[in-house]
Amino acid sequence: MVLTHGEPHPGNLLRAGGRWLLIDWETALVAPPERDLWPGNGSFRDAYVRRGGRDVRPEVIELYRLRWRLSEIALYTALFRGEHGDTEDERLSWRGFVGYVRGE
Repeated sequence: MVLTHGEPHPGNLLRAGGRWLLIDWETALVAPPERDLWPGNGSFRDAYVRRGGRDVRPEVIELYRLRWRLSEIALYTALFRGEHGDTEDERLSWRGFVGYVRGE
């Protein structure tokens, strides 16, 4: 178990002094490292293994990837089951919803 961020996406990265910083730690937990490795590509995972000296389990990474997708589908479903309009934000949300359902 390690300290994990919970939402390691580009919106939570800040470049300062030539270094990348992971910001916005409100969803931090002590959890398996795979919790933060699912959105990255293979090279990021390889670097984590090299620097951290611990293996990661691909099946657990896939579990976190699936969990994220299902959470997004549930949130979009709640949004569109309720009252909503036809704003640009809602059209963007609809495209996101369709993409998650299609597995994109």
